[in-house]
Amino acid sequence: MPTIIHHSELVRRALIHLDGERERCPEKDLEALLDEAGMRFNLTPAEAVALERLFRDPSRTAKATPPLENGAE
Repeated sequence: MPTIIHHSELVRRALIHLDGERERCPEKDLEALLDEAGMRFNLTPAEAVALERLFRDPSRTAKATPPLENGAE
């Protein structure tokens, strides 16, 4: 029986994956990484655009993870 994963968890995993790939292969094209993550984690077009904006943001310095749901930490 397949395990159901909440979509926000898939986005979080995609973010972690992209951070790791950018660190491992900094020369790899961001567009290719985003396309791969979109397919791998079944992201919606809106989620893919949001991740792209996050990775193109020049003020982004440290690894970031999205906030947990319901304000929990």
